[in-house]
Amino acid sequence: MRLLAKSIFGLWLLLSWMLMPPAAAQQTASSGAVITGLVGSASHRAVATDKPSALQPFQQLFTDDLVELSSGSVATIVFFSGRKETWEGPVKLRILENNSKPLDDPIAKPLREEIPSDVQQDLQSLPEVMGNSRAAVTIVLAPNPPGMPVQMDCRNWQRLELTAAEQSVLQTARIKYETMRNQTADYDHTPEAYLISVLAQYDQFDEIAPLLDTLQSRYPGTSLLQTFRDRVARCKPYLQPAG
Repeated sequence: MRLLAKSIFGLWLLLSWMLMPPAAAQQTASSGAVITGLVGSASHRAVATDKPSALQPFQQLFTDDLVELSSGSVATIVFFSGRKETWEGPVKLRILENNSKPLDDPIAKPLREEIPSDVQQDLQSLPEVMGNSRAAVTIVLAPNPPGMPVQMDCRNWQRLELTAAEQSVLQTARIKYETMRNQTADYDHTPEAYLISVLAQYDQFDEIAPLLDTLQSRYPGTSLLQTFRDRVARCKPYLQPAG
């Protein structure tokens, strides 16, 4: 995976990691999950913390995190091991390594699906990037005092030409995305998470930007999406072919 892709995805995931207590940050991301769909309101409490916060779409979850869905809420959780769960509230959940466990209703069950292995493999690049990109992120991020905005330096980025094989991979991913989108509920953005993960591996941020616009319109005010969108927009000029 290219350094550029690692850096931008590392930034996105770093936003969640910066808010985690040390115990959670030390876990391997491959044992975690991500929220790919959310309707209604829900709260999240990271392991070893007592203060809950609002759950956000595309937020990363770790083992022993707690999630609470209010009545009428729906959340889709994709585990990086390959399972997808859709829960309806009200329900309280503990995130485990490969699934979630209801705390207030032991017999409650989600809608479970297994993610195709090829899609799962690309989704697994998200925790891989988080685990391996912190060193890479320090190359492009200027250090800031706690609580200060993160600054990105894009000046050394270069756009790489795609090979025929890479173009084929991207086209296959686009077709697979369309198939997934047609078979997936509107509130479930697992297809977008998949396509973004593939596009980022090949530095296709021009194509990622409108996907982020769509997601941002669906989830206005989501800080994780807004920050990622702003960084992509800021650095896109450095990826344009030399004129």
